[in-house]
Amino acid sequence: MDKTRDRKIKTESQNEEQRGRNRSEYKEKLRRYRMRRRFLRIGIVLILAVCAAAGWIYDQNRAFHQYYILWEKEMDQNEGGEIISWGDGVLQYSKNGASYLEKNGTALWSVSYEMSQPTAVIREDYGLIFDRQRNSFLICARTTGMTGSGQTSYAISQGQVSDSGTFTLVCEKDDISYISYYKATGEKLDIEIKATLERVGYPLASAISPDGKMLMVSYLYVEGGGMQNKVVFYDFSNETKENVAGTFAQYAESDTIIPSVLFADNGHAVAVGDNMLTFYEIDLSGNGRKPSLTKTIALEHQIVSMFQDNGCIGLVWEEESSYAEGAEKEGGKILTMYDREGTILFQKQIDFSYQNILYNGTYLVLYNATECVIYTKSGKIKYENTFLNGISQMVSGSASREFYLVTGDEIQRIRLQ
Repeated sequence: MDKTRDRKIKTESQNEEQRGRNRSEYKEKLRRYRMRRRFLRIGIVLILAVCAAAGWIYDQNRAFHQYYILWEKEMDQNEGGEIISWGDGVLQYSKNGASYLEKNGTALWSVSYEMSQPTAVIREDYGLIFDRQRNSFLICARTTGMTGSGQTSYAISQGQVSDSGTFTLVCEKDDISYISYYKATGEKLDIEIKATLERVGYPLASAISPDGKMLMVSYLYVEGGGMQNKVVFYDFSNETKENVAGTFAQYAESDTIIPSVLFADNGHAVAVGDNMLTFYEIDLSGNGRKPSLTKTIALEHQIVSMFQDNGCIGLVWEEESSYAEGAEKEGGKILTMYDREGTILFQKQIDFSYQNILYNGTYLVLYNATECVIYTKSGKIKYENTFLNGISQMVSGSASREFYLVTGDEIQRIRLQ
């Protein structure tokens, strides 16, 4: 009995030891398997990173030598036809109507109207078209077409639209200006700012925040026998009688005129003056919004042209102006790109005689009636060409190297290669 029990105990002990060895071997195999998986994942990430870096370097250094046409359509320029980039497609508008062309060239919708000086403003999924110095307007959604229209009592001088379709119109009669809010349906809201030339000033420029809750206005007014400028922020985020969130009149000290203002996003705004850039930050944390001046950049030379894209500001002036560190010096004019906080993104000297300029976030495009030159942000020329049929207009497409081109009596979607 004792021997049998001893053998049984020994056998159980051996089995337990074997099970222990099996568990150890299993754990070791599992550890090795996990390590191999981990190294494999790390290897894949490294390979993808190297490929991405190599692709970026290749893309930055290669040049495009031609383009091919993805599609083309007739465009009636005799009626003042223009285009504006909108989402993946383009809005085509003229004195007689507007249509939205998808990236494949299909017209998603169209609307007819009669306007003498149609002006289009786009923001995310909504577009505002109004008749400058006349009384009619309409609002469109990118995917469905017109959502509302109407007539104003006085002539329209400016219009802005928010991401949600809320929009503002600046109307004028004699020496009084009216800034009114509207719904995306075209219905007028009970929000109106009345500005007399004597008491408030003339609204030289205006901008609405992306969410439609704030308005920024550059007023030109007379004081001390001379013209001066101030920037006023209005807050409509809560139901208070006092909508003025902040007034900034420091521009009088430098005789600055502010012909352009914009919201980079809900929390950042920029005023572009003839000799000064001012950057504002809006506090969104409290009950109501409070703007504050965060940065001022003096401009020593006259601005030749100005453009904006996704909250970035581009300015061009003559070559004798100062350079940012590391800027190339090739002669011609200087182009400087700022972000929403006033930091210089890049600076480039250009000697190309351009008439229009655009920036699509990747490339800088300059063109005149026949020629086009495209630069990278580092200043390298990516593409240059002379168009035999001429260039009436050029706007960005949905991809960095795709553009919409109006040449002759046609609109084309092109891709560089």
